Amino acid sequence: MVNLKNLPEARNPRDFCRICFGIDGLPPEEIAEYESESGYRKRCVKF
Repeated sequence: MVNLKNLPEARNPRDFCRICFGIDGLPPEEIAEYESESGYRKRCVKF
């Protein structure tokens, strides 16, 4: 899990979730696959 105090200030919700779930460094194809998994949006909103 990412320490929220160390996040950059200006982030949109999508980038924020990518950083918090540790997928921000993946290639775009893998990010798209992860984001399309069942329950991803629910976990992101809940977070």
